[in-house]
Amino acid sequence: MRWTLEQIARQTGGTIDGTSHDQTGNLAVHAIETDTRLAFRTRALFVALDGPNYRGDRFLPAAAERGAVAALVGEEAVNTTDLPLIRVANPLRALQQLAADYHAAMPGPTLAITGSNGKTILKDFLAHSLMSRELVYASPGSYNSQVGVALSLLARRTPVALAIIEAGVSQQNEMQHLAAMIRPRHGVLTNIGLAHFEGFGSRAAIAREKIQLFRDLPPEGWLLIPDDPLLDEALLADIRCPIYRFGSDPRLPKLIATSPAGRGRSQLHLAFPDGQETFLQVAIDYSWREVFQTLLAGICTAWLFGISANSITRYGGAFNPPLNRLELWQSEQGCLLANDSYSADPVSTRSCLSLFDHYQGKNTWFIFAGMGELGERGAYEHRVIGELAARKQVKHLLLTGPHADATAEGYRHAFAEGVVHQFDDTAALTRYADHHAKEAEVVLIKGPREARLDTLTNLFKSKLTQTVYYISLTKIRDNALAYRGLMPADGKLLVMLKAFAYGTDAGQIARFLQTHVDFFGVAYVKEAVSLRRQGINNEILVQLVLPDDVDEVARLDLQPVVFSLDVARALNTAAERHNTRIKIHLKVDTGMGRFGVFPDQVGPLAAAIQELKHLQIEGLMTHFSSADDPEADAFSREQLAGFEQARAALNALGIDPPLCHAAASAAAARFPEARFSMIRIGLGVYGIYPSREVAETLVLKCPVTLLSQIGSLKTYPPGYPISYNQRFTTKRESRIAFMPLGYYDGLSRKLSNQGYVIVNGRRAPIVGSVCMDFTAVDVTGIEDVAVGDPVLVFGEWRGNSIRVEELAEMEGTIPYEVLVRWSHRIQRIYLMDEE
Repeated sequence: MRWTLEQIARQTGGTIDGTSHDQTGNLAVHAIETDTRLAFRTRALFVALDGPNYRGDRFLPAAAERGAVAALVGEEAVNTTDLPLIRVANPLRALQQLAADYHAAMPGPTLAITGSNGKTILKDFLAHSLMSRELVYASPGSYNSQVGVALSLLARRTPVALAIIEAGVSQQNEMQHLAAMIRPRHGVLTNIGLAHFEGFGSRAAIAREKIQLFRDLPPEGWLLIPDDPLLDEALLADIRCPIYRFGSDPRLPKLIATSPAGRGRSQLHLAFPDGQETFLQVAIDYSWREVFQTLLAGICTAWLFGISANSITRYGGAFNPPLNRLELWQSEQGCLLANDSYSADPVSTRSCLSLFDHYQGKNTWFIFAGMGELGERGAYEHRVIGELAARKQVKHLLLTGPHADATAEGYRHAFAEGVVHQFDDTAALTRYADHHAKEAEVVLIKGPREARLDTLTNLFKSKLTQTVYYISLTKIRDNALAYRGLMPADGKLLVMLKAFAYGTDAGQIARFLQTHVDFFGVAYVKEAVSLRRQGINNEILVQLVLPDDVDEVARLDLQPVVFSLDVARALNTAAERHNTRIKIHLKVDTGMGRFGVFPDQVGPLAAAIQELKHLQIEGLMTHFSSADDPEADAFSREQLAGFEQARAALNALGIDPPLCHAAASAAAARFPEARFSMIRIGLGVYGIYPSREVAETLVLKCPVTLLSQIGSLKTYPPGYPISYNQRFTTKRESRIAFMPLGYYDGLSRKLSNQGYVIVNGRRAPIVGSVCMDFTAVDVTGIEDVAVGDPVLVFGEWRGNSIRVEELAEMEGTIPYEVLVRWSHRIQRIYLMDEE
């Protein structure tokens, strides 16, 4: 995005405030921000949107503090800052106009998705499946509202073969504005349900509003809809393109049968119009069978785009629904947690309750936060849910949210032996669950996103598993933005996600950070492929590209690091095949002694690459070897001088790459002169200080905590050997605890007899040899220790702390190794602990 205030004012019909209009009008804008609770990107225009109970101009001081360069406001806004303003009649419509213009300037068609539910899972399924053939853009998260659609369109960074945009409405006359922004060529309507019923009054009115998104589909496009009597010929009379009905149209794949395929998986038996039949296994529990129709819509959409039956089966089978969507957790002891805390409507809630059909006689819990926006049907629909929970013989019904009384009434009427608990809010419900959760054998959590049930689901997950790796997404974001604060306004930020994002899960981290950073970095192309298939559309820098990778680089619009003319030629050939141009970054070895060409070789390599018409030198980079070590500062400055030599060589050829980057986490903090136009951060974003000197420059938050628990306790007499090889013998009567964490999980054997953990706020030394699955700790003298008590291995927990750097020092290794080695047996729980 490269706009000036003058261009924005012209596009939105606004006027610019300020005396020096010429100077103000030329002010550059590179990003749009609407929420002052989040850190802003560089050179951001703040759009001051009014809410139901507030005016947007009240947030101007916060926007200025966040670093906004200007603001777009209503005509009556009061400016309490020095920010230049663009005044418009309606800031929301102005934002939508900007999004519409930006989107229209992008090449490639758009597929629009709407429906009462299933939009996001369909979008994600399609992005994953279609990415096997071409680069697509999918709107992030569930950005489908009047503001969300605008932001999702403005988030596009590169030309793509297809943009997939979801659109949602909650009341009449909203869809026309979304349709004007999206201007789709193709459309999919998932279903007509009861979501947002209050805003419409009938399913027929919902259907009429949804169809408005597709009124202007061009004749060369198509529309895919369900086989619903509401979608009759009269409603569709104005549609000019072919219309397909999934489930009944012989031109489309059919769902013949479904069946369970093990814990958390289901199998779909599909028949394709070419006569082929296949079986598709998906990572969705069989109890959520209403999702199968959404998946069928996705399969039919992929078919209409020319994806073969074999490819649909192959890539569809590898699709995993995003976090907090149809999760099924089971402990080693057999306790089951079913989490669908993403949305709630009558259809999906009834479907979820079918889970209990498989667990008759168990101590079952249904935690229900209600369903919103049902209007006059609200009490009735909630009473039906209560009656259905009773028929499933749910033993404990825990309620909060709208119409809890009606749900309780329906439940008690049909199941007098059942137990009902009602709570004023989610916090009270969570406190109750914290004390009683161990009594439950099967737990279903269902409610809308607004109920903020994530704390509750994380509580249950932590009780299902004995060792938990907590990862705070918001703290990771804050660390990234702390580094961004070191850069000039037009500087770029790259976050490294190699090695499974240092053991935290690259997909989860990328989805959360994608609107806050410019680039992601990976080591290998396969890591970039995984990110693209998860819908990540940021620029991706790949450190090591082999000749076999070049087609994926071209197809997925990756930016490879190049230091070999042979690889450059292979990339050029691939780019020509795919009719594209690849942006490359030249790597200079200034003293790291790993990859890259020496500074005096950069000129000849660049000159040869200039002859390759399908490559563009986008960046020049190097890597410091010892930027964290003050004693090596002289060598770091020698490396910096070598990098400047390489820059001069490029400039002599008339090449001035827009991205020069040398500084990673340590150098970015300690060497301001090394920041150039982009910094790359890895260890720092995970809250780890590369050295004590870096800690003096930046304040980073600790986003990772590994918590185990005491699995057993035993008292031993003096002189008794503990664990293998008698490496520890008790010197007194000792209370020894065993935690279910060993070297298979990632706890180093080097901690045997020299490491420690924290139990009940006190240090407990690790004694004896660390075993494959268990580790002994001495809790003698620590009061009130009991089986099940938490054990802090590293991170922060209830006022106690063991930093990753400290654990690394105990082992005689580096923090990187500590972060990346934790096995997938350890459950990772992602926290969004907003202030």
